[in-house]
Amino acid sequence: MGFVDYTGQKEDNYTDVIEFAKAQQEEEKRRLEDARIGRWMAERFEDGYRYVGLSFHDLIRHIMLQYRQVKKLEDRLLLKQDEALPFNTDILWKDFCIATVTKQLSSFPINVDKRNTCYQTFLEKAFRLSNVTSAEEHYGNMRDNAAYRRYFDNCFDLASGKLFWKWIGHQNTKEDVLWIEFIDSCEKLSVLLGYYLYLGIRPNDSLWMENLDRDHKLYSAMKTDNSRMRVKKSDYSRMRNPLYEADVTELVSSAPAKKDEGSHTDMQEKSDEGNGMASSEKMESTEHQNSQLQESSDSVGQQIEPKRPLLDKNRFQQLIGERTLKSYIQACGLLIACNLPEEMNKLYRELLARIPVLQETIEKYKDVYKTDIDQFCNYYIPETLQLTAAYIEYLDVDIDRNIVQDTEREVLRALEKLLLAVNEKIDEVYSFASMDIKAKARVLDTMMSQDGYVDPIFKIR
Repeated sequence: MGFVDYTGQKEDNYTDVIEFAKAQQEEEKRRLEDARIGRWMAERFEDGYRYVGLSFHDLIRHIMLQYRQVKKLEDRLLLKQDEALPFNTDILWKDFCIATVTKQLSSFPINVDKRNTCYQTFLEKAFRLSNVTSAEEHYGNMRDNAAYRRYFDNCFDLASGKLFWKWIGHQNTKEDVLWIEFIDSCEKLSVLLGYYLYLGIRPNDSLWMENLDRDHKLYSAMKTDNSRMRVKKSDYSRMRNPLYEADVTELVSSAPAKKDEGSHTDMQEKSDEGNGMASSEKMESTEHQNSQLQESSDSVGQQIEPKRPLLDKNRFQQLIGERTLKSYIQACGLLIACNLPEEMNKLYRELLARIPVLQETIEKYKDVYKTDIDQFCNYYIPETLQLTAAYIEYLDVDIDRNIVQDTEREVLRALEKLLLAVNEKIDEVYSFASMDIKAKARVLDTMMSQDGYVDPIFKIR
């Protein structure tokens, strides 16, 4: 070995060589581990492989988008609730987010300070929740407050209470896939959170994957219960956060109250008798209330009515899955048909014009230059189209305008970069093609010169 001489003495570069060998070994180990995780994530959800190898910045952006998808589904499920609830749904949602984050944090060996920092980062920066329970307060209550700990176990533990899941899904029908979509989206969010933490910590074990595997089985069991209509109504009395129980009379859900005509009429009649109202006045009052109720119902219907042509999701996902430039051209057409904002529509029409040029250029000069477009077909283009599809869904749901505007800026930025990359790839192909043409021209000129066909001024008369 070159770094040990014939006397057995180590040469000066011995340590450097050993360090280099160790680094190479670690790099190979990491590469194999990433490949294993990629296969594992692909088993969890269809596009799981594309998250492997992303930077922290890109991954946290995907986490933010996935959280918004989960929140959107939760909002739609809340519209199906038809009864007054003895707890505040906003507090319950924040506690659900806390449970989701802390469950992933518990799978990694990190110190208290780093754990608390991750807790606040996910909830306040990625999820953008305000007035959320601090990490110190939450972990302190989980340690010292038995009622608080029991509340979290009853509501959010997938293996025991599951009250949150039963409450949000008990009105789901066998044919309605909304609750199933919510479960799948929650699982995907948990996987992305776990993978983000794995990249930052790089633990020596696979506990985080084992825990997510266990949760996957529990999620599957819940979906099986749904298919067999075994999802029962929750015990609401155990769904009150004990930190706010003193204010429970003030914690009224924004969900519309369940109509109970008999009991409401009895209460109204007693109130009317006490105030000495005449029978005709009572009838007018009842008619007025019914009119208001109808107007309110119409208003809700208008809010959830789609504002633009709906995206054909099944066809769109089918085209994305084909991973070809031709299929992406058709997918762009589906997005444009959804009446995109003016600037976004303009960029998509430019993209729709340039992708065929890229395809034609690659085919035309395939014998001259073997261009690599794997990144375009497997990540750049499908990722941009998926972001736009998510943005279109946000437009059709009554969510915070700031979220919609932030997403629109992200989509426009991605579109501009994609269009720039497509144009640069076209220029790259033509650049190599022109080099080939110049080389052929020089060869032709040389051969003709050798055969005596030269410029007349150089001829020997």
